Amino acid sequence: MAGTTAPSSRPHVLAVPAGEPPLIGRAHELAVLEQVVADPASPGLLLTGPLGVGRTRLLREASRAGRAHDRRVVHVRGNAAEVPLGPLAHLLPPVAGAPDRLFLLQHALTALRGDGPPALVTVDDAHRLDELTRTVLETLASAGDATVVATERSERAPVERLRTLGDDVSPLSVGPLSDQDTELLLAGMLGGDVEARTAQRLCDLAGGIPLFLRELVRSGWDSGRLTTDGGPWRWDGPVEPPRRLSGFLLAGTDATERLVLERVAVSGPVDPARIGDPGDPDTVTGLQRRGLLELDEAGRVGVAPLLAAALGATGGARAGTAAPFPPASVVPRQADAGARHRDPDSRADLELIEDLRWQDRVEELGPLLADAGRRLRGPDGRARLSLTHALLARRRGEVALDTLDAADEGPAAAAVREATARLDGVALDRGGVSGAGAAPGPGGAPGGCWSALFLAARAGRLAAAGRPAEALDAAGRAGEALADDGAEQVETALARLLVVDAELSALRMAGRPDDLERAADEAHHRNLASPGWAGDAWLSWQHGRTALARGDLELAGRRLAEARAGTTQRDPLALSADCVGSLALVHVLRGDLAAAAELLDPVPDRVPGPAGAAMERARTWLRAAGVTGAAPVRPLLAVAREAAARGDLVTEAVLLHDVARLGLNAAVADRLRTLAERARAPLPRLFAAHAGAAAVQDARTGARLDRVSAELVTAGARLDAADVAAAAAAAHRRCGERRRSAASAARATELAAACGARTPALDRLVRPRLTTREREVAALAAEGASNAEMARALVLSVRTVETHLGHVYAKLGIGSRAELGGALPTSPPGAVPSAG
Repeated sequence: MAGTTAPSSRPHVLAVPAGEPPLIGRAHELAVLEQVVADPASPGLLLTGPLGVGRTRLLREASRAGRAHDRRVVHVRGNAAEVPLGPLAHLLPPVAGAPDRLFLLQHALTALRGDGPPALVTVDDAHRLDELTRTVLETLASAGDATVVATERSERAPVERLRTLGDDVSPLSVGPLSDQDTELLLAGMLGGDVEARTAQRLCDLAGGIPLFLRELVRSGWDSGRLTTDGGPWRWDGPVEPPRRLSGFLLAGTDATERLVLERVAVSGPVDPARIGDPGDPDTVTGLQRRGLLELDEAGRVGVAPLLAAALGATGGARAGTAAPFPPASVVPRQADAGARHRDPDSRADLELIEDLRWQDRVEELGPLLADAGRRLRGPDGRARLSLTHALLARRRGEVALDTLDAADEGPAAAAVREATARLDGVALDRGGVSGAGAAPGPGGAPGGCWSALFLAARAGRLAAAGRPAEALDAAGRAGEALADDGAEQVETALARLLVVDAELSALRMAGRPDDLERAADEAHHRNLASPGWAGDAWLSWQHGRTALARGDLELAGRRLAEARAGTTQRDPLALSADCVGSLALVHVLRGDLAAAAELLDPVPDRVPGPAGAAMERARTWLRAAGVTGAAPVRPLLAVAREAAARGDLVTEAVLLHDVARLGLNAAVADRLRTLAERARAPLPRLFAAHAGAAAVQDARTGARLDRVSAELVTAGARLDAADVAAAAAAAHRRCGERRRSAASAARATELAAACGARTPALDRLVRPRLTTREREVAALAAEGASNAEMARALVLSVRTVETHLGHVYAKLGIGSRAELGGALPTSPPGAVPSAG
């Protein structure tokens, strides 16, 4: 996409990089500034920090705060010229003749004191003030005649001058932003989500410095490398600092210092003693003090990535330019006849085929596959070729298992069958695919170079069968095989992806939300630590699905949008339909029905294989959002039956629980109970408990549903829990239990708000409606007012206040004012108030 998107196609929000970026991550600094500016007796504050960290921006915020407090604001800017009182010249009346130093000092003090209350004097670049101007400002601050808020570029000043304006003016260090705040700033600059890898590249280079980030964004915009096609923003190609930013970074360095920086940039972190001439201690120490060299824990010095890029360092791969698979052009297309004779599996050709497959260059594979098929004689080579044919079939929407030769035996064939079955969504106890005929290694896996792929795929199939403990054990052994440096493994990239898939699926079914979130985040960050590759989309998809399962719809939307954008570039694992279906479901659950419909409209009605489950879930929830009665779930039930035919207990349970959440509990209660009995995991049991409890309407239904909702929260399924709590509220209401109904409704609303979701069950939620007076009493009580204070404020008797408060408790299902804050959330869109 780089360089091809016309500027006119970009949203107007990209005018932001040319203006002032949003202020993010400075809550503490702003609070200190507010406290100083609001107090006329305060001597002031000295904001210290490196270039570009945002000191001047904070100074402007101080000026705004001063005007808001009706203070006279005076601005001063330091300059390099040593002209006495030069920075104050615009504030002082002209003086005739050649006055001495004492006269100038008194003249400036008189002019700046004025006749009113103490002024607020804001000073930018205080380290560049002349000595007499510093004396004037220090005198004003120490005498209480002004509040001085100044900035000082700390790494350019000697240590003894970090307190330029004297001891009365307190210093406040302004450091780089955290990684999280830097990502938020980047999204704010661009006015939308940013692809994770792009965000990491830019944030790593900027090092938490807002000015550097802004210059990088502006450079990407001007060059056309920073683009969006309606999804997340992404940077295509290498990130190189613009000339203007290079000038900022290297300003003030002499030839000797630059030579030291270039040597360190090329060599990487190095012992200062090994830099050599001209790396004398004074030069190295000076560069460290100015922040141009950084000392690590081992005592070595290095330069930041952005500075290394500015210096044009070529040592090592630049971020984002390498790939885990070599370009096809560097793999020899032809091996000599002798090599082919010695290597019956034509390893060079197989490596080329694998590279082209991962790069999704399908059109180039045909001749190579035909040629390799005629020459391959070894079992490993035939197995690798079979896996390629299976993956290409999956990409065409076909059943990959149908391409395999059932007569193939041995460890390689067993591993290929396992991997193909997992990608086809076939669980362990269906389809006759269990690795029969393999030479078993430890734990039933084939030994040798195929063990990692076999174990990773087996782990995923165990997870799909509802056996999370066994799946996690197999995934752990697959990880050990991959980590064994002394053991050669084939298809390691695919094995690593399948390990992540198995681990996340197993942890979700096991009801271990903390471990699930940690595993998903670790996989995401591990991937970002390596260069970009074709597996980025798979890992973003896995991260997004995990967030969706946990009810974090905001994160799910971002990651799934990244995955979808990635599959438009290359899609070797045929994820496109899955990404579209999952992202559309997120849009529906967040209430953006138009966005969901736009995604789903171009997709055929029938999507084969496991991707059909994601697509039909989205379509069913979209249809349900547009009806007032029972949702049309017949297509969803058909897809659930397909999952059952593959032995995919987990997918079937999720689909059937969707039916239960849409109100058709009786239709799925028996089947969910059967699945719960077969599964060795808690989540299917909770799905069955929900459907079973809701299918039997009696006086205890509400209480049973409340318990299920609480257990679903513990298991990490917050959105499912919200719908079950809404069902509990309805059950309590049918039995006349208004207080319990209100309590369940409050929990449902709170869970839905945490997820940012709305569903049909939540839309039908009946929330108690307070009278105007009850709302007033509740609001005051939630703020901590006593009954007597409320009575005085509302001109009521204390007894009347107590009566209103009792009605509020009854309607909201609470027992004390301590619970009011949580019981008065904003109702979700579409919530129906009761008649009171």
